[in-house]
Amino acid sequence: MTPGMSITCRIVVVSLGWIVAFADRTAVAADTPAAAAPIDPLLRVDSRGVPAALYRVDPDVWVVTGIGGGRHHESGPAHIEHWTHICDTPCDVPVQRGGIFRVAGDGITPSPTFALGKDVAAVHVRPGSSALRATGLVGAITGGSLAFAGLVLMAMPHPTAQPIMLPPGWPATLPPPPPPPAPPDFGAIGVGTIIIGAALFGAGMAMFLSNDTTVDTAAGPRG
Repeated sequence: MTPGMSITCRIVVVSLGWIVAFADRTAVAADTPAAAAPIDPLLRVDSRGVPAALYRVDPDVWVVTGIGGGRHHESGPAHIEHWTHICDTPCDVPVQRGGIFRVAGDGITPSPTFALGKDVAAVHVRPGSSALRATGLVGAITGGSLAFAGLVLMAMPHPTAQPIMLPPGWPATLPPPPPPPAPPDFGAIGVGTIIIGAALFGAGMAMFLSNDTTVDTAAGPRG
């Protein structure tokens, strides 16, 4: 065998060895099962039988907008808040802890945002009615306005009775003319208005505050 053929054979042998080794490694990698993706722990969400939904509040998004042109051109950043639907209550779903969440739904007041810690296992929601909350707000504003109007009426000067003045030449044998009608007592009207306004304001505020949606989180295993 010539030296040239010997070198060629060695190159072929080394190449075959590399091919066999690569094939073995590929087969081993194919036989090894892929690592399973981590599963987030379950989260229990209940809302006392009232339909609601859990949302994750995504990071704030700001976009630049431009309106019009020329002298009336306006542009600037605009804030967009995006919510990602997680589940409809009641539900048990795997949820990644961390991040900001909120509970909302048709006819209920959206809850304040809240965070989920690593040890949170359940979220208990006490939903409030958005319609009753709006009614309470209107009642409180109306009551406050009435109470203020009552204070204004009380500050007005009190009327005094005017003496009956007989016209010149009135016969003494005739009875005097009837007295003029008494002016309204703005003080009494103001007191009544204040009482009604204060009652309406208190009832409206109670309705407004009692229909806020609250969220309580529970740690540990669910019972």
